[in-house]
Amino acid sequence: MKTLLIVILNLLGIAICFLTKYGNRSDQSKPFSFGYWMKDNWNELLVTLLFDISVMILVMAGDIQIDMTQFLPEWAISTGSLTLSFALGLGVAALIYEIFKKKVKAVKNG
Repeated sequence: MKTLLIVILNLLGIAICFLTKYGNRSDQSKPFSFGYWMKDNWNELLVTLLFDISVMILVMAGDIQIDMTQFLPEWAISTGSLTLSFALGLGVAALIYEIFKKKVKAVKNG
């Protein structure tokens, strides 16, 4: 049951990150199209999911231990791997989004 909660919280973190990026897009006039969004963002989403799944497997197996006390308040630390799962989902998605954004900008600027 805990593994399912870890996966759900991780996916929620990713979804929140992508929805926030969508909400802050520069062209607010176009209506949402899931097909267009997937066509435009499939590689970013896939890399985010693969990287995030890899990190979560390493964390759950105990090969990586992350000290979250530096980044989160004490009450959040007490929940342990569930908080870490959500934070990784949100953080990894934001990090990969920024990397892709910089690469696309670099390619466009030539």
